[in-house]
Amino acid sequence: MKYKSRLVILLTITVILEMLGFPSPITGTLVNLMLIFTTLVLNPLAGIFLGVLTPMIALIRGQLPAVLYPLVPAIIIGNITYVTIFSFYRKRYFRETLLFHSFWLWLSIIAGSFLKFLWLYFSVTKIFPLLFSKTISDKIIAVLTFPQLLTAISGGILAVIFYQLLQKRKFL
Repeated sequence: MKYKSRLVILLTITVILEMLGFPSPITGTLVNLMLIFTTLVLNPLAGIFLGVLTPMIALIRGQLPAVLYPLVPAIIIGNITYVTIFSFYRKRYFRETLLFHSFWLWLSIIAGSFLKFLWLYFSVTKIFPLLFSKTISDKIIAVLTFPQLLTAISGGILAVIFYQLLQKRKFL
């Protein structure tokens, strides 16, 4: 029951953060923070669960422009990639006790962020135009590419700092 309760709490916090209506770079950083934090506190499946729900919540809430609706699956796959790559390195290469000082931790955040960025870039520049016979404006491409890299890296770093602080205070 402890697992389910924590998942519900983390999901609720994530939904609240999305609904606060912050500018996209802040919301993106906070959502990425929650994806990695949930993965650290619970497991990769919980992080993936959040990664699937967050773009759908943004869609329902109207945070995404209509032109991006067809890209929701690409955003979901980007989130899954981010959590999966982070989890892969976390599981194989570093110990919990050395979390904050681990080279592999920082590599996992950067690699996950970079692969998420590459996937989104490829999706908006190649897949979307191929599937829908439409080109996406440079503004939309700009929103869904480089800023995603920055928000993923900053969210991952903040998640690790937050996780470490809660561990030191025996909250986790």
